[in-house]
Amino acid sequence: MKLLLILLLGLAQQPADTTRTIGVAPDTAGQGHAALDSLYAARDTTALVRALRAWKGASDARVELYRGVSAAWTGRATQAVGILRPLVDTAGSRLTVSERRDAIRALAESYSRKREYSSAAALYDGELLALDAAVDSANARAAAVKTDTVVVMPDSLLDVLTSPQAAPPESAEKIPGQVGLIGLLFALFLVPKALQRFRIPGAITSLLMGLGASALGWLPNDVTLRLFSTLGIVSLFLFAGLEIDGHELRRNAKPLVLHAVIWTVLAIATALGAAAIFGLSARAAALLSLALVTPSTGFILSSLSSFGLSGDEQKTVRTYAIGSELIALTALFFILQSTSVQHLALALAAMAGVVVLIPLAFRGFAVLVAPYAPRSEFAFLLMVGVACAYATRLLGVYYLVGAFLVGVAAQRFRGSHPAMSSEKMIDALESFGSVFIPFYFFHAGTEIHPEHISWRAFLVGMLLVGTFVPLRVAVIGLHRRLALAERFAIARRVGSAMVPTLVFTLVILGILTEQYPLPSVMAGALVFYTIVNTTLPAFILKARPASFEEVSALPLDREPAEG
Repeated sequence: MKLLLILLLGLAQQPADTTRTIGVAPDTAGQGHAALDSLYAARDTTALVRALRAWKGASDARVELYRGVSAAWTGRATQAVGILRPLVDTAGSRLTVSERRDAIRALAESYSRKREYSSAAALYDGELLALDAAVDSANARAAAVKTDTVVVMPDSLLDVLTSPQAAPPESAEKIPGQVGLIGLLFALFLVPKALQRFRIPGAITSLLMGLGASALGWLPNDVTLRLFSTLGIVSLFLFAGLEIDGHELRRNAKPLVLHAVIWTVLAIATALGAAAIFGLSARAAALLSLALVTPSTGFILSSLSSFGLSGDEQKTVRTYAIGSELIALTALFFILQSTSVQHLALALAAMAGVVVLIPLAFRGFAVLVAPYAPRSEFAFLLMVGVACAYATRLLGVYYLVGAFLVGVAAQRFRGSHPAMSSEKMIDALESFGSVFIPFYFFHAGTEIHPEHISWRAFLVGMLLVGTFVPLRVAVIGLHRRLALAERFAIARRVGSAMVPTLVFTLVILGILTEQYPLPSVMAGALVFYTIVNTTLPAFILKARPASFEEVSALPLDREPAEG
């Protein structure tokens, strides 16, 4: 965490106009190195990546350092490790102390992204502490020399308070960042609403705004934005869990089981095809399959009221979407954790602990806190949701699983604790989600790398749309035909409402780019695929798109399932 915070603070200090110096290959080796040095010192990630692509000179240790560190900055952990590990092991005197420290920091961060925490800790304990001490000592000596020629600041707080001289003003660098965040807040609330008249979902607008901000170098790795994004994804899956109605699922058990079988067959066939066509490993192919066929339940449920579906059709879509997501979350857990029998056993034990502790926390709250702290249900639910989301993130299955489990537990608990069903508490949760959910999609857009966007990626994405959207609608039609002898014209409406894959695709895209060498074309194709399939239902069903942040729990007049 210390390394990540240092890196984030460094990345936040980026100038605006350095890209103009690197549009072409350097004329000489000296000028080229000077340009690279300038971009690296300024932490201008986008410009540095472009300059390295256009580099025509010899690939010496310093250029390799820049390649490896820029790969780490842009989240390409596997590539960064492949470049920096040999450099750190063999560079010796070819790198200065500061350069070697930068290489080790980037390497340790890349190991952490790949969840190889022991390798990251070994690097830090073995070399980085010593290098930090050496650099800090050098900086201290430089500062001591500097005090001989400049005015020394007062040493104590009392001297500062009693000095007749005015205190220096605060750094002006903080103001643009604050103004930018406030401007972003207004933009995320106004621009998506304005574009909904053209049937463009607000989530897609926020995502594209994030992509544009990333291309312009705005808010790079901003800590506040990352926190708001985490609160947004927690809100999304907290409400998805609150939508679970055990009675409804049990009542539709037979058609739901048939749908699960057909969906699983489709997912397995897609994984096998991805492994054969793209040469991916079994795990990467399985993750890619989930990204292509898993419906985005949060988006779908928030859109039901605007799609013009009948009451029975809405119940069917709700049941199928929740069932598919339950299977996908389970598959995601086993795909990521089954690296070894021992690791899977530990992960299962930890997940079981989370599942057991959540209801105990709710019961403890009802007995020990709620009677003495009225109207604290909202804060408690949010606190437990965030804590469990981080717990499952540490387990390697991302924030969404923990938040989803808390939502399920809260829905079951509403029957025994009436305050959980209070109108004010539900309104507070919905208002909270409407504030932070747009930040999640904006942040997801900033994490889409510029190299992912290309004409080849667009063509592959459209090929995926043309293949999987009709296929998934046909699968729903087949299921409805077998289970209920329903006409395809009716089943098509249900299938069309389940086409969006936005959240699951974005989450798995982040996992794939961090942990596996996913080709840039395929990563970009997933971006285009999810943007198009999320936009399609509003046009196919001729309905207005819903705002993704307009989430809601089950109506209060519905009886939640007991047990």
